[in-house]
Amino acid sequence: GAAHAEGLLAVVHVSDLEAALEAVSLGADGLVHTWFDAAISEDGARSFAEAGVFVVPTLSVIMGLFGDSTGLRVLDETDEALVSPMQRQGLSNRFEMPEGPGAGVALENVRRLHAAGVRIVAGTDAPNPGTATGLSMHGELRLLARAGLESHEALAAATSVAADAFAVPERGRIAEGTIADLLLVRGDVEEDLARTADIVTIWKDGYPVVRETAAMAMSPEMPPAPEGPVVVDFEDGLDSGFGFGWQVTTDAMNGGDSTADLAVEEGVLVVHGETRAGFAFPWAGAIWFLGDQPMQAVDFSGRSVLRFRTRGDGRSYTVMLFGEGAAATVPPTVPFVAGPEWAVVEIPLESFATADPSTIAALAFVAQAPLGSFTFELDDVEIR
Repeated sequence: GAAHAEGLLAVVHVSDLEAALEAVSLGADGLVHTWFDAAISEDGARSFAEAGVFVVPTLSVIMGLFGDSTGLRVLDETDEALVSPMQRQGLSNRFEMPEGPGAGVALENVRRLHAAGVRIVAGTDAPNPGTATGLSMHGELRLLARAGLESHEALAAATSVAADAFAVPERGRIAEGTIADLLLVRGDVEEDLARTADIVTIWKDGYPVVRETAAMAMSPEMPPAPEGPVVVDFEDGLDSGFGFGWQVTTDAMNGGDSTADLAVEEGVLVVHGETRAGFAFPWAGAIWFLGDQPMQAVDFSGRSVLRFRTRGDGRSYTVMLFGEGAAATVPPTVPFVAGPEWAVVEIPLESFATADPSTIAALAFVAQAPLGSFTFELDDVEIR
């Protein structure tokens, strides 16, 4: 394929068994995500091994879909002072429960692939909901063990096997001439994989790393919201009301092709555009930055409801809530419908699956699936 012609690996994102089989038949080097729609046959698993494919199951995010979040257990075991707001929010967020056979099928697929000799590489898909960079890897190792890997095999999946799969021989091993990225933990991790989270010392490129506590890395003090309800009525345009203001938000920031435009007409925000294929999770719409700067969090303690008026083309839309340090995470969402007549929508802040819904940096009102053109209107957006 084109990747191989450029001397690159072809690593394919898959979400079901059919896509996985097709990717391997087309010469993929690796697959990201196991699937949970159906179990691969033993013959199919052997064909993956014969093709030399590696698989990054990302069980952390998949098991989280079904309420089995190993990451939350790791969070409970970790010194709170060492957990950043972004990590806490990522682990507290969650996707909506999908329909399908379930988490057991995902684990069975990993078990069959491993038994057939397919290389398993540890990865978490952070910062998707239910995951956090760093912390989730400790949970991923435990999930790989549940899927049949021995402790030493799970550790190799996160180190030497990963280095071999991605052709970075200078990493992933303790050996002369390799890069000294090292982790010292208490106890024997081959007896108990949970000990990987009991960290004593970290070395990066041979140098010891000082682990910052959350307090050491804290951003400036979070400003409080003003007393009383915070309301935007658009009577003075996009800059009316509280915070930095309103802007377009689309998946173009992640390489997508969706579009949106904003206009204020007769004191109402009109949002129209088109969601298009081009990104795994298309979106387009309007975002309200509540701080003095984009993505600066504001403390809305004591407020409990997001309220707004809306009308539109009858399709379903989504409100996304971004908290402190959440610009790089997938935000929690709540759906709403913009029908042909004006209607009031009230969403309890606790409906957003996040560690602290009273900490708000931005609210986005967006179209997602189905793809196509959309139009909706907003007015009297209020947090109270």
